[in-house]
Amino acid sequence: MGLLLPFCLLLKCGVVISARAIFLFICLSLPAAAEIELKSLSSVKEGEGTKRKYGPYVGFFHGGTDSQSGKLTVGGLGYDLMDFDNGSTFGIEVGKSWRSKRWPLQASVEFEGSFYSGELGGKASEADVARMYDNGLHSFKTDMNAVFFMVNGSVALDLYRYRARLGQFISGLRPYVGGGIGGGQLWFRNTVTTSKAQSLAPKTEVVPSALGTPTGSAPATSTVATSTSFPFAMDDFVNAWQWYAGIEYSWKDKYSFYAEYREFHLGDMDELEEFFTKGYALGFRYRY
Repeated sequence: MGLLLPFCLLLKCGVVISARAIFLFICLSLPAAAEIELKSLSSVKEGEGTKRKYGPYVGFFHGGTDSQSGKLTVGGLGYDLMDFDNGSTFGIEVGKSWRSKRWPLQASVEFEGSFYSGELGGKASEADVARMYDNGLHSFKTDMNAVFFMVNGSVALDLYRYRARLGQFISGLRPYVGGGIGGGQLWFRNTVTTSKAQSLAPKTEVVPSALGTPTGSAPATSTVATSTSFPFAMDDFVNAWQWYAGIEYSWKDKYSFYAEYREFHLGDMDELEEFFTKGYALGFRYRY
């Protein structure tokens, strides 16, 4: 009996110590398990967002030109290019993006189809006008239209991976640069020409009256080209290349708007060389 009592006390103390150890282990294990679960859920959500955001996309854009430059030659005579700023373009794009695992960069390749409409014109220099006959070509203007197909590539700064530090709005911004090559069909129509005699003829202001218009007081006017002997009455295939820089803002990992600056260059033609336009474009993209 004397030996049994100490043994019972020792057994009771061991059970109490074991229960406390098990309770302590459970308390310490619960936060770690919860943290692992949260990290797992976070990685799943991030993986879904990455899969949606960095993949194929479609889009459309519309833009305009604010200047153009180039060299014009008609019949061996050089003409100063008129700087029209009323060009307009719109198009569609289909592409795919890839995200770098190591660097905060995103690369994209896309196919672009666009339509361009604008004006092109030239004016002879004063020296050439001085030695020109009265029926010489003083200046001209023509409608310029084209359909282009381009293959583009771009690299963007991916701020989305820093969304925890930058916030939702800043991390949705994506600055990028890119360029492309391709070609298209170019045609010129409705050419209007002005001869030297027409440019030098006095222009008088005619006030409409019920008595009619005095003879010889009608202002000098331009003529509309009706013959292919006039400049730019043609269709032609031309090579093209471009470069651009812009910024894109996306939300919900699917939709985005972008604005970009563009320089568009045409390959040399018989009468037009080193021609390029500067302008802008606004567009929308949908990633799926």
